[in-house]
Amino acid sequence: MIVKKIILNTVGYLKIEVEGFFIQRFINLCISKGIFLDDTKHLNQTTIISKISKDDFRRVCKIAKQTKCKIKIRKKGGVPFLLHRYRKRKIFLVLFISLFVLCFSLTRFIWNIDIIAEDIDKTEILRLLEEEGIKSGTRISKINTEELINTIRLKREDISWVGVKIKGTNFILEIIPAKEKPEIIDETKINNIISNKKGIITKISVQSGTARVKVGDEVEEGTLLIEGVMEGKYTGIRYVNSRADIYANITYSKEETRKLMGTEKVVTGNEYNQYKINFNNFKINLNKGVSKFEKYDTIETKKKFRLFSNYYLPIEFEKIKYKEITEENKQYSVEYITNELKAKLEKEILSGLENKYENFVDSFADTKVNEKEVTVVVNCVVEEKIGKNENLVF
Repeated sequence: MIVKKIILNTVGYLKIEVEGFFIQRFINLCISKGIFLDDTKHLNQTTIISKISKDDFRRVCKIAKQTKCKIKIRKKGGVPFLLHRYRKRKIFLVLFISLFVLCFSLTRFIWNIDIIAEDIDKTEILRLLEEEGIKSGTRISKINTEELINTIRLKREDISWVGVKIKGTNFILEIIPAKEKPEIIDETKINNIISNKKGIITKISVQSGTARVKVGDEVEEGTLLIEGVMEGKYTGIRYVNSRADIYANITYSKEETRKLMGTEKVVTGNEYNQYKINFNNFKINLNKGVSKFEKYDTIETKKKFRLFSNYYLPIEFEKIKYKEITEENKQYSVEYITNELKAKLEKEILSGLENKYENFVDSFADTKVNEKEVTVVVNCVVEEKIGKNENLVF
């Protein structure tokens, strides 16, 4: 479809309005005769607008006459009409042709890299791609996708599948991370399981060995959980490789102090925008100078220029918005600081834990107040699998 649009703009097109009671028959006949109708829209049940090649106009008129429809040209567009319009302006014509040739030449290179991956650091992948010569400005013809896929899989054991697509000037790398390999248990070794964290036992499931704790027990780091010993009526005492799933409620704490009197940023509403155009690594400031404000916040937005959905060019528009701010002294309440710090510290604690929301049990906060400041201690209780092997030597 994109190729047909490019061809239509190259050879020239007419935007036409077709009206008649047999409009659907008109469309069907055009399609059957290989006439490309682009951006067709129904204004009502008897009227459509569409784009056709200027070379197909006579054929379309015959079909309109055959189906008793009326045709009206709304617009003429594309390269031939543009050149005809500016045929007396030679400099413009030369510049236009040069720009067309330049844009066509730039489509031979990669100008955008899109990485689709979960649980994989994208900056590391970008660094790996750069080591293999894949970066903005790389010639598409030099990229060997099969060789690149094999290289990435050899260098990264945490990746199970790699897919590479090149659409226009867009390089798309899709990655599926590898699942953790199951732990290989050596049945010849004899070991205990000891606690690797302080907590309160919530679940115990023993496959081999003898449990030395029960649900509700409080354990310290290093406490014996499962002993590598089993005793049977007929087999007597025998030493085994302990295996068990043990869960405990673990408490994580974090503390922060904040003053009751502080400063707060207030946005005045005054704004100043700065614009830049980036040609690959070369930047042009459209309005020079720095922000007019003494204190301000900045918001940066960048947008890459592209001809179509996947045809990126090495041109990027950058907008920097400066928002003027002032600082005002403010007296905070103990309740306000407590609630804000509780939410902040709880988020910080949970963000560093795996399966944080699935295994979250409870949270509570302790507050200490004096004349000038408030100290909040947040405790988050999370249920986790605990225990580590301790080899026994006889």
